[in-house]
Amino acid sequence: MDRFRDMNLSENIKKFFLSSSIYLVSNTINMAVPFVFLPILTRWLTPADYGYIGTFNAIRSNMEPAVTMSSAGAVCRAQVDRNQKGFDFPGYIFNAMAFNLALFFIVAILLCFLQGVISDKLHFPVLWVWFVPLLALFSSFGNFKAKLWIYQEKPLHYGTTLVAKSFLNIGLSFLMISFFWFDWRGRIAGIIMAEIIFFGISFYFLLKEDGLHFRLNKQYFREVAIFGFPLFPHSLGLMMIGTIDKFFLNAMFGMETLGVYNVGYTFGTVIIMLAAPFDNAVSPHIYRMLGKDEDNGKKKFVCFFIIYLAVFILAAFVISMAGPYILRLLVGERFYGAGVFIFWIAMSQVAFAMYRLLAIFITFSRKTYLLAWITLLSGLVAVAANFALIRINGAIGAAQATFLAYLTFFILTWMFVNRLYPMPWMAVFELSAWKGALSYFMADKPDK
Repeated sequence: MDRFRDMNLSENIKKFFLSSSIYLVSNTINMAVPFVFLPILTRWLTPADYGYIGTFNAIRSNMEPAVTMSSAGAVCRAQVDRNQKGFDFPGYIFNAMAFNLALFFIVAILLCFLQGVISDKLHFPVLWVWFVPLLALFSSFGNFKAKLWIYQEKPLHYGTTLVAKSFLNIGLSFLMISFFWFDWRGRIAGIIMAEIIFFGISFYFLLKEDGLHFRLNKQYFREVAIFGFPLFPHSLGLMMIGTIDKFFLNAMFGMETLGVYNVGYTFGTVIIMLAAPFDNAVSPHIYRMLGKDEDNGKKKFVCFFIIYLAVFILAAFVISMAGPYILRLLVGERFYGAGVFIFWIAMSQVAFAMYRLLAIFITFSRKTYLLAWITLLSGLVAVAANFALIRINGAIGAAQATFLAYLTFFILTWMFVNRLYPMPWMAVFELSAWKGALSYFMADKPDK
């Protein structure tokens, strides 16, 4: 019996590391593609062009939560219940899409009144602002199947689609810059086209693997709304934490400084490239652990959490030291100043990675309103810190403020998670917990 158990554990360990490796490779390629093409883009485009691209992405990040409202998260949570008697999972997916479509029209109506203000304050053309809600809708629909693949433990499907989208994004951008627009507009056009094509591919697989029942259901529509509305302030606040620095830099220093900052920011986010595959691999196992309420599993999670934190802090220091040298090999001379931002951005992404791991617990509990409070407080820290530190330290103050905001975000999330699911943090001193840490992830795969 013990021998059989050991063989089963060994097989599950192999499966876990195989899925983690696939997520790691696909996310690495996805994040590496923009780096690989930086030598070309930073010579074709000016710092001001990068400033416009950064502004577009910031507008998108802040408008997208109003359209998506975490509907893909609601669908992934429903995946756990899909085999329950009487539950219509394809119908649930359709109602989540209908919810997004309704939100899209509301945002479009509001944009009719706000387009002038957004354009004037951010020095950004109105025409391109209108692409943002449409892009958000296609992105939300495309993410339904992509995120379901994670919880259905199909890493190869997820990874292949992610990598294909990334190459498509860059490839279409090159095409647009080379033959149609020779500035920031070509890059943004490539982003838009890639998102639309990604939606088409994801929608095809959604129909094929999960199906859609085109029937409105008040209960399902309401459940998606109840899941998403408390998360809206959270999502909006999260985007504010990640973009308020760019708005401040745009207003106080202009597009060129913002463009250089964005290149440094890109280097700092390598941490998330490393963290994302582990998040994707461990999410279904955390759901399973919480469903069983295993104390032993919690001890092993604590050990994993400590290792996770230590590894990414070390990675942040390595990236910070090597980044400025790598930068000079990859980018045009006009962007060399981006190196000063890398350390603070890398550390902010460590805090963000730890938050992402802990947020899985709050999502499982369905008490998503807690994330709204956490993000609101962290967002206020972001605004105050950017206002103060940019005035005191100049442009680097934006990176420092971003770190303070994400650190606040992580600490508050840890506090709330520990209230919901008290963790045996003293288990880090137990040798038995460390010995069994790997088996924390090794359980039978969930039903499809």
